[in-house]
Amino acid sequence: MVVARYNNMIFTCDMSRKLGGMRDRWKINFIDFFEGSDEMFIATYKSKYPQHRFQIYKHIKKSMSKEIRDSIIEAVKDPLIRDRLREYNIDKLLF
Repeated sequence: MVVARYNNMIFTCDMSRKLGGMRDRWKINFIDFFEGSDEMFIATYKSKYPQHRFQIYKHIKKSMSKEIRDSIIEAVKDPLIRDRLREYNIDKLLF
């Protein structure tokens, strides 16, 4: 189980096992947006997800795996996540 930060978006990532010999896939769940530093991100979410590993896009020590990154990029195409991202970016521009 992983908590991943991709830019300012936070996701939980759990391995989804498929039956019948199909390839394992990551199940990606959008949590929220986070604007602070990587250290603040870990401090904020470590208590909420104590059993999870942390991966951060473009981080030297807690780098994100290619499989998780690709799964997140695919998940962001979901209309619900795109709408939330659009609303978030509009709010940032207005305030």
